Amino acid sequence: MEMPKIACGIVIYNPNNERLEQNLSAIVSQVDHIILIDNSDNYTLSPRWLNNSKVEYINNGCNKGIANALNQIVRISSTEGYEWVLTLDQDSICPRDMVLSYLRYIKTPRLAMIAPLIKDRNSMEQPYRIADLYYDVDRCITSGTLTNTEAVLKVGGFDSRLFIDYVDFELCARLIDAGYRIIQDCNTILLHQYGNIKEFRLIGFTIRTTNHNPKRKYYQVRNRIYCSRKYSHFFSCWRTTAFIFAEWIKVLCFESEKMQKVVAIHKGIIDGLRM
Repeated sequence: MEMPKIACGIVIYNPNNERLEQNLSAIVSQVDHIILIDNSDNYTLSPRWLNNSKVEYINNGCNKGIANALNQIVRISSTEGYEWVLTLDQDSICPRDMVLSYLRYIKTPRLAMIAPLIKDRNSMEQPYRIADLYYDVDRCITSGTLTNTEAVLKVGGFDSRLFIDYVDFELCARLIDAGYRIIQDCNTILLHQYGNIKEFRLIGFTIRTTNHNPKRKYYQVRNRIYCSRKYSHFFSCWRTTAFIFAEWIKVLCFESEKMQKVVAIHKGIIDGLRM
């Protein structure tokens, strides 16, 4: 069986140079092409990667949002003949055999995405496996996911209205509704970082806080409500309500910038109901 050419897309926004270097070094030998979309206001990519024949660097000159940048990656990959593109966050570190592991599944009918298990570098929680090889899921994060470009373009791409947060889950909902499959590869674990997770023990339970800044709290709440209203069968209203209430409590009890984050959450609720 002839293996398809695989592209990789990474969105850059004021990255940590050391972490980005580790990211690129881990993936460069696994793919045929790397597309870097730079949303930074003022960032200079290392000459090592600027001069690498595998790397295509596009500087947007400003932050147009993660959804817009991901759409750029998918369109470029498709135009340049890549049926599959691996998307990575700028600070994720993939295992050396990630793409090789994914290639076992790409002939699966109606397959839109192959995702890894996620290990957050700031959490003691381990990835939860329920199968030996893979299983179907209804959502996955963008980082570490191998995506079928044709499937994404057929359902309209990423929703740029969301800017950041729930961009990946919203697309997953549309793909599932369109009859596509998303699978999780249980043999692949991606080292990832979601915010700055801190863990607290309270009467026998572990409480995890993400400690995102107020702007991210706003988008998380606004976009969660938007997705819940649009896809209630994926994002039930009661779960969304519980999520917002839990965020509010964790901010008040455990996080800094309490007032700014509470205001951001309230504004997110109002704007999410208006979208």
